[in-house]
Amino acid sequence: MSPSLSIVIIEDEALIAMAIKRNIELAGHRVDRVFSAGEDAVAYALSTAPQLMLVDGRLSGEIDGIETMRRILEIQPGAAMIFITGYADEQFIERARELNPIACLPKPVDMNELLSLIVDLPA
Repeated sequence: MSPSLSIVIIEDEALIAMAIKRNIELAGHRVDRVFSAGEDAVAYALSTAPQLMLVDGRLSGEIDGIETMRRILEIQPGAAMIFITGYADEQFIERARELNPIACLPKPVDMNELLSLIVDLPA
């Protein structure tokens, strides 16, 4: 496990974002930023390359989590992502798979499962 792994959370529900952030930091990782709108995360990606992005499927703003990551991948090909969503229907999963995420986790997220995925990432 790399305690210096940098992570961005893209989640529009503040309580969920805070809970995920807290658990990740308690596990020794760094959460660089939390965004509620995909557009803000895309703008951030222009200047910074976090090692992992945790992305909700539905976000505030004009674009959803999949479109957010599609745009980030144009800036940072190969960016690592895990989708965390309560709306993982077949269409969402199919769209998400096109981006090669590490995983698509349902809400409420199992923090043990999420942290085990993060542990396996290279620093």
